[in-house]
Amino acid sequence: MQADDTTWEIECPKDTFPEFPPRIGDRYNVLGESGRGGMGIVLKAFDAKVNSVVAVKIMRTDQHSAGEAAENAKRFRREWQVTASLSHPNIVTLFESSEFNGIPFFVMEYLEGRPLRDVIKDRGGLPTEEVVRIFGQLCDAMDYAHSCGVIHRDLKPSNLMYLNNGMLKITDFGVARTVSSDLTQIGIVVGTPRYKSPEEMNGFAADHRSDIFSLGIILHELLTGQHPFEAPTRSSVVRRILCSEPTWPSEPNQTVSPKVRFVVAKALAKFPENRYQSCRELINELREATAALRRPRETTKLNVASIRKYARPVTAAAAKAQRLHQGVRSAICFPKSAILRATLVIGGLVCSGVHVVRHSGASTEVITSANSLKTTSKVCRSSTA
Repeated sequence: MQADDTTWEIECPKDTFPEFPPRIGDRYNVLGESGRGGMGIVLKAFDAKVNSVVAVKIMRTDQHSAGEAAENAKRFRREWQVTASLSHPNIVTLFESSEFNGIPFFVMEYLEGRPLRDVIKDRGGLPTEEVVRIFGQLCDAMDYAHSCGVIHRDLKPSNLMYLNNGMLKITDFGVARTVSSDLTQIGIVVGTPRYKSPEEMNGFAADHRSDIFSLGIILHELLTGQHPFEAPTRSSVVRRILCSEPTWPSEPNQTVSPKVRFVVAKALAKFPENRYQSCRELINELREATAALRRPRETTKLNVASIRKYARPVTAAAAKAQRLHQGVRSAICFPKSAILRATLVIGGLVCSGVHVVRHSGASTEVITSANSLKTTSKVCRSSTA
């Protein structure tokens, strides 16, 4: 059983929302409903003015109090503003925004295809070459968005459309924010928990590297058909994201090379400074990793040299030197059984920033040098002695 995941692309009967008339405004004839989310409903419509099919996203008003509705209206309009400011082949194109009976809506291109979530569910792990092609489009779009100061904060397969022509489109910027935005404050978590980064789970503000963690989860799912932190419940998934190593791609899919596994591991590093620092860096290394499969001797050398620097023993001396250098004290928790290992597992890149352990009562606290997590946070309770 998989953890809960709020999604957009839920197929619904045409008459699910009979309060919507067959026509919106002067030009949009409603043909049916394509999907829904917590904030809006997506309708398939025919634009009589330009004689083409479009998608109309209209804000939901049936699940929220007056105060929540006002906040949602603000976010809904912000989604329009953010998405309309972006122009990229792999980001959905918006045409116009307006209101219908006082309810805001906006019009965008209608996409012929399937949510990437359904592709992964039906096919499982995809061939590596196809993964690189799909994931490359996603990284190109997000690298562009980040260069424009936009942080998505809710990247997941259900917000990505895989078109019939092989293109990938990002469709939902509902909780995205710009670097200068004040819509979300520190301590407030938005988006889907099973695709959130550890720092967001701990209540810290997201930056572009938080999106890179989400990209690492998506890359793992493309390669294996499985979530790297799969667990029966949402809270269990959150705990695994915060405290545990992921399931490595080579475990469910033996065809994934060590070099590709390294790329996934670095993208899923617990601390932002240990991840790739840009989407361009991530996709370039993935492409190099797959190209190296045709150069087996060189691949072996690259794997050992690249992974070894992350396989450092947990020593007090290393921690002291790092703390003196950084002058920063932060924390994240891991199960005691994992901490007490003398060395990190070679692929355990997620723990690469961890240097020293401190036990106190029922909790285990790990001190590290993460610049982004500048406070001690006891997020996990160890169940083992």
